Parts: sequence; C-alpha cells; structure tokens
Amino acid sequence: MSGSEIRHFDNPPICVFISYAWENEEYSDWLAQLAVQFREYGVNARLDRWHLKDGQTIPEFMNSEVRQTDKVLVLCSFVLFIWYATH
Repeated sequence: MSGSEIRHFDNPPICVFISYAWENEEYSDWLAQLAVQFREYGVNARLDRWHLKDGQTIPEFMNSEVRQTDKVLVLCSFVLFIWYATH
C-alpha cells in the first residue's frame, strides 16, 4: 500500500494532518510508515511529503491542513523538545 491509498470502510475516513519537524531521514521515514499504517486502518493521514503542492510554502500548507482536516496530530521528538527548551 502506498502513501496515497486509503483503505475504505463503511464510514467516510477521518482526515488527520500529521505535523512534525524534519529532523533526519530516519525520523522522516518512520513518520511516513506511521502515516501508511494509519491509511491501512482507514484514516486519511496527510503529510507534507505527500500533499505539499508545487510553489506552496510549508507555513501555507500547515495553515491549510489545520483548517481543513478533522484532527491534527503533533509529533515532537526529544531533539525538538530540547531545541524549544533552550531557545
């Protein structure tokens, strides 16, 4: 199953924007796999790496997703937590 396929059940899928900080490729790949698993369970998981349009900035994309999706899942790694705690 690719990132663009959603398993459909009887009800319309809930749409969830997954917000995260690009940290490294391993973390990014883990998040993509999490989103794929959500989609396998019928959740319309949305990631910037799949849905960011050409010419659209990250802030524009995030603003749009927050307003249009049913839920927002914010994932914060320990590295990001430390960065925020020290700035």
